[in-house]
Amino acid sequence: MTHYAEQNWAAASDLVLRAGGYAVVVVNRDGATVWVRYASGFDPATAVDIASAQKSVVAMLLARSVHRHRLTNDTAISDILGPGWSRAPRHIERDITLAHLLGMTGGLTETLEPAAPPGHTWAYSNAGIHMLKHVLTTLHGTDLDTLSHELLFAELGLGARWLPRRTLDGGGIVTGPLGEPVYALVASADDLVHIGRHLLATSPHAPVFGDASSATRPNPAWRDGWWLACGRPHQLPDNTRHDRPLVDSAPADAYLAIGAGLNRIYVLPGSGLAMAWLGPRTGNLAMPELAAVDKPFFATIKNGVRHATADSW
Repeated sequence: MTHYAEQNWAAASDLVLRAGGYAVVVVNRDGATVWVRYASGFDPATAVDIASAQKSVVAMLLARSVHRHRLTNDTAISDILGPGWSRAPRHIERDITLAHLLGMTGGLTETLEPAAPPGHTWAYSNAGIHMLKHVLTTLHGTDLDTLSHELLFAELGLGARWLPRRTLDGGGIVTGPLGEPVYALVASADDLVHIGRHLLATSPHAPVFGDASSATRPNPAWRDGWWLACGRPHQLPDNTRHDRPLVDSAPADAYLAIGAGLNRIYVLPGSGLAMAWLGPRTGNLAMPELAAVDKPFFATIKNGVRHATADSW
């Protein structure tokens, strides 16, 4: 890496840390460290609730589980969990598939009540991903932590763990749509960047679970558990819609996991880079940090990365 690129990485990392982030770690396709920066008081042992960045990890676990159990993206949730897993009438519930919940087109509210026909409308859904965790534990007959290590974490050398999620004020446990505890994925920046490096080797494009193209997906910025930086128009978790790419300063082939606040896994296939950010969990579904931090971050490193790797950014 050139001195010029180092200056760019340093300035970009400062943007994340000044916004309250804890860490920025970047590796290349071979696993060599490109850049590391931790805020004061944080280090490689720091592990936090990565918020909704866990959704992308659930997608990876689901893909492996579906392959192992010879299921398909069109497998009905009711075929695994049985009838009555939602608050929708049975004739609606039985049409909701794995791909619908992962694609956030299940048509259910956060209390699992019907709001739209399955497959037609995109609406950000914590409840849908929560139910996919139930699918995983039901298929494997064990807890989420055990099956995650068996399916993925041990292979990648991850120390990440699933733990009951605390409320933002720390005073209680978050509960799901049926009153049961919601589990948070607690991971370090190294855990996240190892996931990113694995995807560099296995997924030159954002992993696809379903088969819809970006032109036919209700939200072109969301593909089966991953956000697409070039997705336009994009719909955010607060369900506002914007006629511009999700992160228009990032490489066109970049895809990412986003946790509200500053938790990220970025995969940049053309640049051969995987990046992890670690930060506090927030409850802001408008994700203002995308414009305030992500966009200027990539604008800052853009020339440095081109100079260092000669990619087609």
